[in-house]
Amino acid sequence: MKKNFKVLSALVLAVVLVATLIAPVAATNTTGSFMMLLLKKNFYYYDGETLVARVAVERGEVNEALALEEKDGMVLEGWYTDAELTEKFDFTKPVECGAMLYAKWVEASEVVAPEEPEVVEPEVEVEVTETPDATEEETEVTEETTEE
Repeated sequence: MKKNFKVLSALVLAVVLVATLIAPVAATNTTGSFMMLLLKKNFYYYDGETLVARVAVERGEVNEALALEEKDGMVLEGWYTDAELTEKFDFTKPVECGAMLYAKWVEASEVVAPEEPEVVEPEVEVEVTETPDATEEETEVTEETTEE
């Protein structure tokens, strides 16, 4: 009897624990689908201490950077995962979990446009050789490509 009571107590405790963990998540679900909450990850975008947006991204998808307008001569340099602005968020990786992202602002005058890569065209040398009795159609043309 005591053994059955311990098993029953452990089962009740487990149910209460699971209900305690699920209830707050289910209460915030506006779509009515508990599974969607598990698949979507929330990103909270902060400008200083002010929350400017909350974006839900499906797990496995790529989060897109939130664009903010220039303000007081400052432009958005990027989004960071820490309030100290030392760890830049990688928007190229698929989402596995949500995060709080913090805006880093820099003076507009400090922003340098990326340089265009230099395109090097290969030099082409054309050598035309004619045979003594060659007509225009028989003229041999040889192209050599040289790279610097």
